[in-house]
Amino acid sequence: MLGPLITLFEHRRSGTMADYYEFEEEGGWKKSLEVVIPVILLIVVLVLVASYLGFLKGIPIVGGLFGAGNINVLLIGDDGTIYEILEKQLAPDMPINVETLTPEQLAEHRESSFIEKYNILILTEGSDGQGLSMPYNALQHIKYYQSRGGAVIMIGRAAYKVTDEPQTRGWDVLGFVPVDCVSDELSNCDSDSGTFQASWTRISTPHNTELYVLDKSVTGLTQGLNDKLSFETATGNIHYVKVTPKAKQVWSLKTDTEEVPGVVYADNIGSGDVVYFAFHPKDQVPLFRNAIKTVTGA
Repeated sequence: MLGPLITLFEHRRSGTMADYYEFEEEGGWKKSLEVVIPVILLIVVLVLVASYLGFLKGIPIVGGLFGAGNINVLLIGDDGTIYEILEKQLAPDMPINVETLTPEQLAEHRESSFIEKYNILILTEGSDGQGLSMPYNALQHIKYYQSRGGAVIMIGRAAYKVTDEPQTRGWDVLGFVPVDCVSDELSNCDSDSGTFQASWTRISTPHNTELYVLDKSVTGLTQGLNDKLSFETATGNIHYVKVTPKAKQVWSLKTDTEEVPGVVYADNIGSGDVVYFAFHPKDQVPLFRNAIKTVTGA
């Protein structure tokens, strides 16, 4: 049994110096691979974990590589305009699947875990304002979703009130809303004559209204868009909610009478990102598309 080993030893002992170094180099490669392969595997694992947690979605190119495949959207509030934008204007260029639930239908689910299958929640007031008030259980599902890293887009006064609990604010229940209401010379936004009780609080004509970039650090929300956006193609009046920002005010809305926050973004570490629209995004669809891409990493 020792014969082959003795022969190999004799060959190496009598071999040339080149043979010796060739053997050493081969062994060096093996040792290097033993070190490199575990390092590569560790990097791959870390990248996959970072992608799952959403840490890569804000990085150009890399974020796109590790972004979501199909974008499963849950539209809360029966807003036919938003649904049509998603299905007819955005879906041809983005892999979007849309499901719509009323706040009441959402509240009927007993466990919150079902909501994790969606890539993004879009909270609207609905076509008839039904999304302005939501059952407490629906708000708890939404809060759970965002706390687990789920992305949320909010429009106007969506989820501001709690159904059957007039003294409780839905935005307080959620806890992650990046804006708060502003009342005009009123001490309480929940007053009967306060900001969020009836219709949208401000109306402006398109030719006197524009959006302009206030914070360029959130590149996803501004990419491919001019620094100023007009509303000239909008039909009718521009409706918007007057709010005060609690996070990054990316776009400012300027009307003929005032300047207010237009789009506010919260990049939440450890939980889901949130984009708030103070106006209906039907009047700025490219910006709405950017918002979906930004929070989902698409």
